[in-house]
Amino acid sequence: GRLELEPRPFSLRELLEETLRGLWVRAEQKGLELILDCPGEVPNRVVGDPVRLRQIVTNLVGNAIKFTDRGWIRLAVEPGSNHTGRETLHFAVEDTGFGVPEELRSEIFEQFTQLRADGSPEKGGTGLGLAICARLVEMMDGEIRAEEREGGGARFAFTAVLDVLPDGADETPNLSGRSVLLGCPLLEARRALARTLRGHGAEVTALASASEVGRELQSASGGARFDLVLLDDPLGDPDAFFSDL
Repeated sequence: GRLELEPRPFSLRELLEETLRGLWVRAEQKGLELILDCPGEVPNRVVGDPVRLRQIVTNLVGNAIKFTDRGWIRLAVEPGSNHTGRETLHFAVEDTGFGVPEELRSEIFEQFTQLRADGSPEKGGTGLGLAICARLVEMMDGEIRAEEREGGGARFAFTAVLDVLPDGADETPNLSGRSVLLGCPLLEARRALARTLRGHGAEVTALASASEVGRELQSASGGARFDLVLLDDPLGDPDAFFSDL
């Protein structure tokens, strides 16, 4: 059928969170961590086609899960130029997989090029997923490219131009002056969470292990106090160390 955009208002963060939740089981089955890095300065209420944007993200993240055996997949969003209420947002899906061969990067978005499970080119396949993504990005006045991630793995980056609406007062959490203790074992996830919290005005202490969190809470009891403690699930049972405080 014909590709068309149907713009309407939607919450960007809610859309991205729901999209990753829908892919979480596939990632968990391979022992992969899914990370959303969407800092506070990224506009939330926008006008665009949420169905088509979800289609792009689902395809790129789904491919990253398919071609990554261990590590993580991160969906990162950055604000861009804003002209009279229209903003160019920068999206990137990064993984710790084997990457995209350099000779394929210029043609991977064509309809008749796709990858085998080992990353080698497979000619004659449909490759429609990435081809459709490229067409949808173009319709959103954006660009898409595949490149090698610094440190290894693949990075698929694209832009999309969306109309920005003012956020409601109840939609943008204000953590100004709040002190947050964050415990998360995975470096990339810890950085993303800390960045999001700081974007909302919080002062963040980010630690990697439950023992570090426990020691920090014990030392804080005699001095500075934390307004909020956030623990990522892989740290284990929080009762195990809270009971010792």
